[in-house]
Amino acid sequence: MNEQELAQQLFELIEKRKEIEKAEAKLKEHFKTRLSTERPYQIGIFMFFLTERSRTDLDKERLRGELGSRYSDFEKVSTYNVMDLKKVA
Repeated sequence: MNEQELAQQLFELIEKRKEIEKAEAKLKEHFKTRLSTERPYQIGIFMFFLTERSRTDLDKERLRGELGSRYSDFEKVSTYNVMDLKKVA
């Protein structure tokens, strides 16, 4: 396969993934609605569960106010590259 064909293949895969993720989100939303009244929820051989999770975030603005100029002493910035592919023609 040449570079053009590989780029086309990658582009098509990305587009398919986006379609699949959109369909997945729509279906999950449908079943989350059912789970709001019935937990767990079973359809044939499939069992749906809704599990509560949490994560901790820090209030960046409040920390800046409390720490003032020292805030930057604790700030960690990560730099990374993201590859994107767009069709130009």
